[in-house]
Amino acid sequence: MQKKGYLCTTAVSPTPLASFLFSKASRNVVIEDKKILRSELGKLDLQDFLIDRKNLTRLHNIGVRKGYELFRLPPASLARRFGRGFCCYLNELLGITLEPITPIRPRYSFYEFYEFLKDQEKLEVILIHIHILLKTLIRFLIQRDLSTRELKFFIYSSSQKTKVIEVASNTPCRNEHIWKNLITEKFYATLFNSSTYKIALHVDQFDPYLPKNENILRNNQKSYLTWQIALGQLAARLGEESILTLDATEDYRPEYSHIKQIYSNKKYFKKNFLAHPYRPAWLLEKPRPTSIKYLQKSSNVERIEDGWWDRDPIRRDYFIAKNKNNSLLWIFADLKKHGRHFIHGYFA
Repeated sequence: MQKKGYLCTTAVSPTPLASFLFSKASRNVVIEDKKILRSELGKLDLQDFLIDRKNLTRLHNIGVRKGYELFRLPPASLARRFGRGFCCYLNELLGITLEPITPIRPRYSFYEFYEFLKDQEKLEVILIHIHILLKTLIRFLIQRDLSTRELKFFIYSSSQKTKVIEVASNTPCRNEHIWKNLITEKFYATLFNSSTYKIALHVDQFDPYLPKNENILRNNQKSYLTWQIALGQLAARLGEESILTLDATEDYRPEYSHIKQIYSNKKYFKKNFLAHPYRPAWLLEKPRPTSIKYLQKSSNVERIEDGWWDRDPIRRDYFIAKNKNNSLLWIFADLKKHGRHFIHGYFA
């Protein structure tokens, strides 16, 4: 270390703040007893303490320049002149109160590559070596109790620019069989127009691994063809934009109460969303005018007055009705059109 121009200081003390101050002051100390800590800190200059310039100047003005002179001052007087935060700092420094420490969480990153002896054009051969890289990643995840949602493959070609292929999963996963299926679907859906001399796998986004508990009394084999896995394979083959889902929106107008959303962008599902008890799931694309001669109205009426801020305001009274075939209909009276009736949906 010294030959390269670096200096090393070893400071061991009962509190992290004191160890930092000793190392900052280039003091090699090993203090195991908290009773000795106050006297050793008292030998330091106030310049070595973590005190802002304003308070340091005020302490110098009253003749305090050493640590032991600071520790002799009454705590009540310090709190009145410098605030309670300053006294809390001294208590944590001396170990009177515990210092809250944020745990250090390492930033993981995975990168592995494979270079072919000669340019490779067969996708089957490329996939074999990609699966080898995948096995290395799975071991990396298991050792650190992690999972991931996205894999990035870099395909280096001799005649084209480096191609980046992203393989994504709907949920955090480290199952080798699931990732193999997603990788195969994604790569067969990608066109390779030139030979490849190098492939690399890079992962920098990780999630904690959450194992799925199974019923030990149920005698059945684990099936990987769950709906999430099936959707992931469809997205890998057809593209993420092809997988859509419905999501509820905060709008009282039935026409705008649901929107289509790309499944990969839907991170949080409204599991506790409760639909209105008097609204059907089957809505017509456009309300249809109807006659009230053969309708039997219910007494429950829902009035909706919304959309006044945009170009599609509504004023309607919704109710359930029954026609001559005893079919349940969802009817509204349009108050903007003199109470004209329209069918908006059906109850199955």
